[in-house]
Amino acid sequence: MSDASQEPQASALIAPAGRLDASAVPALARKLSAALEAGFRHLTVDLSQVTYISSSVLRCLFLAHRQADQQESYLKLVPVHPGLMDTFELCGFDRILHCSPPSLPSVV
Repeated sequence: MSDASQEPQASALIAPAGRLDASAVPALARKLSAALEAGFRHLTVDLSQVTYISSSVLRCLFLAHRQADQQESYLKLVPVHPGLMDTFELCGFDRILHCSPPSLPSVV
């Protein structure tokens, strides 16, 4: 008989907002780690309300990405607005982390 409480969960969403600097790292790291330790296979970090991201937060996201890979889970960052995408591209994290730019509005 299978214990349903031990089966991996499908997905989780974390949605920080505002300026993410060094002071935001402990809370963000706890949330990311808790979601991965809870067995979520797909973890999405919604950055649509984030206006600034510091290098310490980039490191936190990278470590969470590495933890997810080790657990055969998937960490995705969406939507990353152009200003944040510039930061990810500048440091090469767009090639390491799974980042999705926001979709463009349809023109009719």
